[in-house]
Amino acid sequence: MQCVSDDPRDWRALAYAFGTLLVGEDQPARNDQLVSLVVHELRTPVAIIKAYAQLLDAQLAQARRHARRSPSSSSAGG
Repeated sequence: MQCVSDDPRDWRALAYAFGTLLVGEDQPARNDQLVSLVVHELRTPVAIIKAYAQLLDAQLAQARRHARRSPSSSSAGG
């Protein structure tokens, strides 16, 4: 899985957002734009991590239920 984008447009947008913090009189609006951009860029990776964590949690719960129903391997003849 690739975490960092190779698309130059992504980097330009981020660089532009940081650059706007240093210039201009409309600082609060620029800060809001930067926060909005950062939140947007982080939302997808965080959603993917959350989905994988939920999947792993469900699989672990299923494995535990299965282990409780199955006889232990040590008592299976031998």
